[in-house]
Amino acid sequence: MAIESYSPDTRSKQIGWLLRNETFRLIIGTIGYCLSGASWMFVPWGLSKIIDEALPSGSTTALFGWVGFILLAGIAYAVVFIFAFQLIFKAEIRHRYRIATGLGRHLSAVGTNVNGRTTSGDMTNLATDDTFHVASSSMHLGFFVMNIAAFGLGSVMVWWIDPVLGVVTLLGSILTGVIAGPVLNKLHAKQDQYRDATADLTTQASDIAGGLRILRGLGGERQFYDHYRGHSQRVLDAGYHVARHDSWVKTFGEILPLGLVVTIIWLGANRAAAGDITVGQLVAVTGYTTVLVMYSRNLIGNFHAFVTTWVAAGKLARFFSIPAQRHPGTVSTSGGDLYDPDSGVTVPAGGLTVIVANHRPSARGVARRLTGFDSSAARWGDTRISEVDEEELRRRVNLLDDDYLFPTTLQHTLDVPAADVDTALWQAAAGDVGNSLGGPDGLVQNGGRNLSGGQRQRLNLARALADDSDVLIAVEPTSAVDAATEAVIAERVADLRSGRTTVVLTASRLWTGLADHVIDLDDNGDDHADDK
Repeated sequence: MAIESYSPDTRSKQIGWLLRNETFRLIIGTIGYCLSGASWMFVPWGLSKIIDEALPSGSTTALFGWVGFILLAGIAYAVVFIFAFQLIFKAEIRHRYRIATGLGRHLSAVGTNVNGRTTSGDMTNLATDDTFHVASSSMHLGFFVMNIAAFGLGSVMVWWIDPVLGVVTLLGSILTGVIAGPVLNKLHAKQDQYRDATADLTTQASDIAGGLRILRGLGGERQFYDHYRGHSQRVLDAGYHVARHDSWVKTFGEILPLGLVVTIIWLGANRAAAGDITVGQLVAVTGYTTVLVMYSRNLIGNFHAFVTTWVAAGKLARFFSIPAQRHPGTVSTSGGDLYDPDSGVTVPAGGLTVIVANHRPSARGVARRLTGFDSSAARWGDTRISEVDEEELRRRVNLLDDDYLFPTTLQHTLDVPAADVDTALWQAAAGDVGNSLGGPDGLVQNGGRNLSGGQRQRLNLARALADDSDVLIAVEPTSAVDAATEAVIAERVADLRSGRTTVVLTASRLWTGLADHVIDLDDNGDDHADDK
């Protein structure tokens, strides 16, 4: 099926976009639902006619005529309902496909912008539960309109039989909504909290599973197990809170409509005893009220579903609000100083520049703007970075910031000839990585799970140095190593990249002592440069 771009970044856009793209099916299906609900409301009317007209007259023709009418109403209900359900279910399936496709496309568009803005647990829930709940909004909406239409028709028919009973039915329905509303609002808040808690727990489980080998080697398995157990207990408690409010919703969904039925039947029986309505009309009112109970209960269920959908739509909207990476430019550049007007940072061409940044998000923002991953007015020489040809920019400018290690051999990870693997590792003081993996053909597991945190960091740095780009910008490249190793790495990087632009964002004095230029970046984005 042809799928247009899907990336609504608010709840209302989220739901509205889906409904607009299946308008025909939703309208026809909803009309079908309403007709099926209306046809069912004629069954009690037919029963009243049999009791008040066919049986007293002794007419077999009238009896079979009204029986046939009831059968036709039942058949019409079933046939039209099935037709409507198929239409709206097809719309729901197409909604799921659109959302799943949109998630994939947007994830591709945002690229590394997703780092720090969502987690693996969130992505798992977005692609499964949240997608299902938002896509099913079309089905819930169709049922909601059907329930409203059928309930309204039933109330009118009760009113037509006896205005007093009609008023009681209407007031009882309003009272049901007034009582259930606050409970649904609390359920919304609890479900939102529970959704976040489950996403965090999923992320933690993934991290622990990925680092289980390292945890065992360090003797930290028990500590993380206890931490995970405590977190899962909190999620369990949050689930109990949701279940408690959910149980109240279901309780109201059963008790309130049942109380309405009892009240209507009691009043109707008294009205019939007083001669205000006939026995057939009493049967009809009882039938209508029984059916109204079903639709009233369904309405409460619809509101419950809308709460869940609203929570899920909020999570999807938050993901789609993550900005896409910049559009590739077409201009070539001769290079020069790097300038970021957002922070006021100027990085002189050539040499080692250290940006002292105690606030990591601020440091990451500067790094991403100077490397063109975030759209900005940053410049490279006389050229705006956003205008530089994408292929040229990625070839000449390298950003090292928590890079990911994919499952492949050590040689392919470093992207150097096998004979140069040891040299590449030496540059980042990572010789032990080659020894632990058994040489160039050793396998690096997905995410570097068979390496320690320090080894992964140094391997990423070795890969960045082997790239030999004109500009290298590294965010805390040695935060996971000891001071002695960090000092060795800093000296080697300063020597190896002499004459080329190298920017290290860190608060470590081991780097500032070797820097050609030092920039102090505070939390407000101001900077003070110190050229050596």
